[in-house]
Formats: sequence, C-alpha cells, structure tokens
Amino acid sequence: MNDNLRIRKAVPEDATVLTKLTAQLGYPCTQQEIVERLEPYRNISYGIVFVAVLNDTVVGWISLNTVRYFYVRPFIEVSGFVVDEKERNKGVGRRLLEAAEVWVKRQGDYRLIRIRTNIIREDAHRFYENNGYRKVKEQRVYMKEIED
Repeated sequence: MNDNLRIRKAVPEDATVLTKLTAQLGYPCTQQEIVERLEPYRNISYGIVFVAVLNDTVVGWISLNTVRYFYVRPFIEVSGFVVDEKERNKGVGRRLLEAAEVWVKRQGDYRLIRIRTNIIREDAHRFYENNGYRKVKEQRVYMKEIED
C-alpha cells in the first residue's frame, strides 16, 4: 500500500478529475453537473463522497447515500465507486471501501452497506466478494423518463 494515499471528503474543486473518473465508470457528465450533484452531500444526513488522493492527485471516489424504507432497517448504499484505470489493483479501492465502512459505523443506526453493481462488471464482483461482501440477489432495473 502506498503511504502517499489518503482519503478525504470530496469538494467542488475536485470536479475536473471527478468528471474524468465518472466517465471511466460509464457516466459522462460535465464539471458543472458534478459541482451541482455534490451540493446535497453537504448535508451529512444525505450521504458523503470520499476521494482517494495519491501524491496530490484524486485517483478514485466512492459515494454513499443513506436509505430509509419503512419495510427494512435503514442502510447505506454505495451509489457510485470508481478508481482510475491506471491505479486499479493497487489497494486504492480497498482503502476507499474501508473509509466507507468506518463512516457507516459513525452514523448511528446504520449497520448495513448495500452495493449494486452491473452484471457485466465481473472484476467489481470479485473485488466486493474479496472484501467480505456477499451476493444477495440479482435483479433488473427499469427506468422511465417522465416528460414535462
């Protein structure tokens, strides 16, 4: 593990590199969209975005959201997670996941982390399993865009 790696909360000034990393994840967006989407995370009850910084460069991020449904106990969902392609398999993802788990422990009544991942991301599946997560189910996701 690199001693120059540190984890911190994302800030709007990270938008340039977050935009590039988000595109690697398969979700292209603009810097302005990143800045706007980070805004709700200023309220800790909404969630948090952590970044991994290696030698003063952001090389990964993980976003966590609080989820409360009336029919299950509250949980934290990993809503996004990416490590720069050039920095994968070097422990960066593990450190981000560890930071997420520490944060969850500090959130009171949250004790469960849920991660949804695309069925084609086999490397991600192995990564989660190697870090103690277990597959619970497979599901399909349906979406419909509502027009004005």
